[in-house]
Amino acid sequence: METWTELLKWTTKPGSVLSSPSSLLRTRAPRALLRLVLYFGAALSVVAIVQMYSAEGRVFWLFPTEYKSFVLGPFVYHKPVRRNSSS
Repeated sequence: METWTELLKWTTKPGSVLSSPSSLLRTRAPRALLRLVLYFGAALSVVAIVQMYSAEGRVFWLFPTEYKSFVLGPFVYHKPVRRNSSS
């Protein structure tokens, strides 16, 4: 019975997500939501860049990690960038 409950949850959640934008389009909420996401993303990127150079491996200057570099905002990036050297 638990499997059927989970199946019901997994099938109804996408439906609710897909139907909610249609109700938002009739109001001023989409523009406000987009503006909120834009400002949040911009602020998080600025904080992440400042934190990468000043936090010494801590997440938001508070939580220590095992990595000492490339801690960007709430994300710990521990794999170096692989560059393609085929010329």
